Amino acid sequence: MSQHTVTLIPGDGIGIETSAAMQKVVQASGAEISWEVAEAGSSQMEKCGTPLPESTIESVKRNKVAIKGPITTPVGTGFRSVNVALRKTLNLNVCLRPVVSIPGAGGRYSDVDLVIVRENSEDLYAGIEFEEGSEGAAELINFCANKEAGIIRPDSGISIKPISITEYNFHSADGVLSDGGLPTEAYEAISNNRLYSFDNWRLEMELAPSSEINEYMRVTSTFTGGKLRSKTEYAEDLDHPVKHESYSYGYYQSEDPINVYTAYLCQAVNHLYRTNAIYQNQKITELYNKDSVLIYNNETKYLVNDLGRTSAVVQTDSKGDEIREMYSYLDRVPAYPTEIIKTNKGNVISAMKIDYEQQSNAEDHYTPSKVWKGAVGVTPPNIEYRPDCIYSHYDTHGNPRQVVDKNGKTTCYFWGYNGRHIVAKIENSTYNILLGYGIGTTYSEALPADVEAQLRNDEEENFIVTTYTYKPLVGITSITDPSGHSVYYEYNDSGKLKVIRDDKGKVLKSYDYHIVTDNQ
Repeated sequence: MSQHTVTLIPGDGIGIETSAAMQKVVQASGAEISWEVAEAGSSQMEKCGTPLPESTIESVKRNKVAIKGPITTPVGTGFRSVNVALRKTLNLNVCLRPVVSIPGAGGRYSDVDLVIVRENSEDLYAGIEFEEGSEGAAELINFCANKEAGIIRPDSGISIKPISITEYNFHSADGVLSDGGLPTEAYEAISNNRLYSFDNWRLEMELAPSSEINEYMRVTSTFTGGKLRSKTEYAEDLDHPVKHESYSYGYYQSEDPINVYTAYLCQAVNHLYRTNAIYQNQKITELYNKDSVLIYNNETKYLVNDLGRTSAVVQTDSKGDEIREMYSYLDRVPAYPTEIIKTNKGNVISAMKIDYEQQSNAEDHYTPSKVWKGAVGVTPPNIEYRPDCIYSHYDTHGNPRQVVDKNGKTTCYFWGYNGRHIVAKIENSTYNILLGYGIGTTYSEALPADVEAQLRNDEEENFIVTTYTYKPLVGITSITDPSGHSVYYEYNDSGKLKVIRDDKGKVLKSYDYHIVTDNQ
């Protein structure tokens, strides 16, 4: 076997460790590789003035093959991402991601064999950047200021992410078409001084004997008012669409009307309402090439049952594929799905069943007790299910305190902040054991310090403990891992995440916000 020379860019941080491990794997495979090490990253800024030296680029060009470890792009340092620089310099416009099922490795699917092609150098990955202090950055800052687009600090670097133009078209919200045509919803008079809508789906109005019908009462807004009618994306200008989506809607109506006697436009009327629900019943997607020629279309239909719940979602495309999702629901609480099956050309690609148990004495308080995963590659209803997850010991807020996964691993949860958040995750134990440690209590705030200390210091049970604290209505404030190390999260006065620190006070990440208002 001939030996190949490959450029190795170890990277920095964890990249050094992962690159060393990768070399051992390649060596064990028997591949004859000679590594030519080339450097890149923040360490090269001090030596070469750039994170990507020309010698590294020349090595990649010479050897034609390179492998790179993770490289840090420090925030606010003024130099561009090494990944972006490599893509731009070497014109690496495509990233190939082969995905193949490995026998014996387990997983939901066993016959996956595909390649994902991701565009690397255009659109969001174009990497149009102007360094701090550059002429281009100054011009863009002045341009934004002149256009009243907002104030950008003069010491900022600028990065531009080109995006496509998207045009939205909505159903009229006032009952009149945008082109000045007929109203989208109209009523006409019939016998017995009644009004009803043309399509007979929405409501029927019976006027009092003394009332008069006028034109204003025959025109009203539509239930689809404000709903998205279509969306079109353009690559460069409005003459070259690349994607078009159109939407249509259906209406579910109950059988028994509800009588409401009220006033309508200063007239006394009796409204005969039927409970209605609007739902999206169709979506059509069309894709075009750069010459605006249709190359692919996909139609999605949404079906509902007699209670107005989604019963099936059917996708068909121009290639002849049909993907169908089917839903079944709990009789006592029709909003809870009990089975979800997804098929491709009639064969199951995923299936899940959910068992529920009634909690306390409330007729409509049901919680999941067991989740089942179904076999794939079969045709419904011949699906064999196996247990995937078991939930048990719920609190009064409907939160599970114990979860057992398909491998038998048990994880228990302490809940706090009046049932809104998990305050402790305990592995390597069960609910019954943790009863003596207060798992049956829902705390008003974080886990009490004495309870946490008892859990972490119990050498006999050897609990694996992770704890959490929160700032209510804002976000998480700390996570303490099983080893006792903590990460802290700080927020500004607007509730936005500002700083993430470790337990030594070192800043791990920081965030700056520039809020643009109408007054700027």
